[in-house]
Amino acid sequence: MQPADLCDLFSILDQITDHRGRQGQRHTFNAMLAAIICGTLSGIRSMRMIAKWVRQLERSTYHWLGFKRIPPCANTYTDLLKKICPEEFEQAIREWMCTLEGVEIDNDSLCATSIEGNTLCGSLQTHQRNTVQPTVCI
Repeated sequence: MQPADLCDLFSILDQITDHRGRQGQRHTFNAMLAAIICGTLSGIRSMRMIAKWVRQLERSTYHWLGFKRIPPCANTYTDLLKKICPEEFEQAIREWMCTLEGVEIDNDSLCATSIEGNTLCGSLQTHQRNTVQPTVCI
């Protein structure tokens, strides 16, 4: 697979409605969403780690992503994800992935599995771990 063109990602992310109020626009919408996507594609699975990852980038790199200041903390990313429409976000990511060379999306093979954390680690049962292995298809 060839490196993705981030400019295409930015143009596709423009289609997502930004529901933040004027006070909530300290950081650009596209930069925050692109950071979440790039962090997730890099294997990072928490907003705290995505925030840490972006802040560890060189200043020129996070400016290139669209951040005008020091990138935000994890809570800002979480608040942003709470305000956007998940279906709209998913559709934008699918559309971007379709533009990538070497990536084929088969809608029949795509599935998402939501796993409740307490059940997975077995904390609902006294001193036991659940042996169920999570499977997530993307």
